[in-house]
Amino acid sequence: MLGSIKLWELDCYLDGDLRRMTDAPKPEATTVMLRVMELSDVPLVAELHRRCLHQGFFVDLGERFLGHYYRTFVTSPAAVTLVAEREGVFAGFLVGTVDERVHRRHVARLDRGRLARAGALSLTLRPRLTAKFVRTRARRYAQGLDRARQSGTESRPSKTTGVLHHMAVNDTARRSGVGRMLVDGYATLARTQGTSRLTLEAREDNPGAQRFYEDLGWTPRDKHAGVDGGEWLTYGLDL
Repeated sequence: MLGSIKLWELDCYLDGDLRRMTDAPKPEATTVMLRVMELSDVPLVAELHRRCLHQGFFVDLGERFLGHYYRTFVTSPAAVTLVAEREGVFAGFLVGTVDERVHRRHVARLDRGRLARAGALSLTLRPRLTAKFVRTRARRYAQGLDRARQSGTESRPSKTTGVLHHMAVNDTARRSGVGRMLVDGYATLARTQGTSRLTLEAREDNPGAQRFYEDLGWTPRDKHAGVDGGEWLTYGLDL
């Protein structure tokens, strides 16, 4: 949604401290293919998000809300939505943006009503979660909506920034290169769209995720406290 969206790391792919490939048995050669995510993929994507990226606030809102949330990426003109298939079977996904400002404006103008209704329904059924939302997110989301609606009148920045929002890999595809292919595919597509830099956020207490991204050329930029507690590292990749 709007505001700073955390990347809940790949528990199903990174497998703890991310064992070095040289220490693990080499998997048999398999065929991995990347394709653009379709609306029909959204239920599978929402279910994998719930199972693998299980610590996020959006997961607490339920798979129905997650489905509406991922539709905003599929329909966005500034998003990259990738599905990985291993031997023809759904193996993982990645969603990110090539221009975060344009994507936020898309959500604010076209999808905010649908997301708001889905979120309100989920919160109605979860009173404790409602209190948490009011305490930690309500004001920030409202301010984000206002900024996104007004962004069309602002001057375009000299450098365009994209954000890697979420990625997850099925447990059956661990250590098969699926995660690397998804991230590399996203970076390649962003580069062809003229994006200058990419960013993501990783938990400081997940060293396996940090090594994963650093091995792919991402560099840590700064550290800050998360909305729900804990420390986060911002990573960047110049294209």
